[in-house]
Amino acid sequence: MKKFLLVLSCCLATWCSVQAGPKSSPEISLMQASAPAARAYAIKDVSYDSSTRVVKVKFTVIEGAEATFDLQTSDGIKLYNYGLTKLNKGNDYEYESRIQLKPEETKGEYASIQLKVDGVVRTGSGFSFIHAPQLKTSVSVGEISYDAVNKIATVNFAVSYPPSNSSTLIKIYENNKEVFNRQIPKNTSKYQVTSSLFDFKKYTNYRIEIINEGVREGVKERVSGSQNFRIGDAPAGHITDVSFGRSAYDDTPEFAMFKYDLKNTYNPYLYIKEGTNEYAPNVAELKIRNTNGVYVDAVLSGYRSILRENTTYTAYLFDVDQNGKERNLDIIKRFTIPTEYRTDTFYPDWTFDHYTNTLKIKAPGAWPSYIKTVYVSVYYSDAAGNMCGIHVKNVKCNRDEYANIQIPTATAQGRYYIMEVTSGSYKCSLRVCIANHLNK
Repeated sequence: MKKFLLVLSCCLATWCSVQAGPKSSPEISLMQASAPAARAYAIKDVSYDSSTRVVKVKFTVIEGAEATFDLQTSDGIKLYNYGLTKLNKGNDYEYESRIQLKPEETKGEYASIQLKVDGVVRTGSGFSFIHAPQLKTSVSVGEISYDAVNKIATVNFAVSYPPSNSSTLIKIYENNKEVFNRQIPKNTSKYQVTSSLFDFKKYTNYRIEIINEGVREGVKERVSGSQNFRIGDAPAGHITDVSFGRSAYDDTPEFAMFKYDLKNTYNPYLYIKEGTNEYAPNVAELKIRNTNGVYVDAVLSGYRSILRENTTYTAYLFDVDQNGKERNLDIIKRFTIPTEYRTDTFYPDWTFDHYTNTLKIKAPGAWPSYIKTVYVSVYYSDAAGNMCGIHVKNVKCNRDEYANIQIPTATAQGRYYIMEVTSGSYKCSLRVCIANHLNK
């Protein structure tokens, strides 16, 4: 940008010194007198299309009969009185001029441009010959999912950089013959073809086409994308990957994602079972869909509250027929929940029975329900908070029960205690003064 401003400044300075020459005092006085009004002579925008070598200038004037433009490139090429425009639309109206350049006139990186009204230079600006190509409309057809139960095909698509006045159509071809044609509502990226609109037949080849039509820069534009679609017989698919993560934007629970593709099923599900036995009970069930061979993600939210860490699971694809009978499709993916050691923000539940000097501790209620056993440890410190030693360590108990730990040395002048509860990667601790619970 600094380079551009420096070159433009030099171009304008050289231009003005060559064009203007010395001026008489009356001319200077006239310019000074008219300076406030001259601010309304303005170049609002300059753009350059490298594919057509056309400079487009938008500008306003105070008054005059015609406007022209002088150009000077950073390579020293000078062009005079280009882009003649008749000023017949009134004062302060925004005009637009197009200047067609020859290949030899677009050398260099930058150019300065000056607006002349009735032969008098009024204002100047600059532009670059080095422009990114203009973004063009593109259409792509992605996943075509099919709900065999309700006979609904959902077509996902994307239209990028469409003209503002464009419209989008969907067409369906059966064996290359057009059998369906509808306009798609604006601002949508999917369209559902229900059986009331069109009923897909098995073992028939279809092509679904999305078309965007509009006008860009006065030229009609038609861009399309398509994908083949067929309802077959034998189910087929894959589970290619299992990944884990959490949202970078909010505090939603961690999720597991199962990347799969599937076709030709009636009512498909993804079942998760612990271990490798397909007859084991389902730990989790995810409703999925036919994707016509396109890979999508089935998401299990809050997986750490459902699946045990450091444990192997198997994901199966099942289909459920019209009678509710399940069929294992023999499409599986084994995976292991990663271990993530962390200090939890929750505190252990506890109470102290001062009649029996018994400290009762259990895991926080917010911990995952799959946790069956926990370990409780109690450390003690002096009144100054210095650690003195271990009272008990690794007392095992059930997840929903209190661990009972007797502390016969607890007195009104007693120590502070650190209570620690752990289960796998889950850990929480709390520093308390049991003496505060005596004499209650």
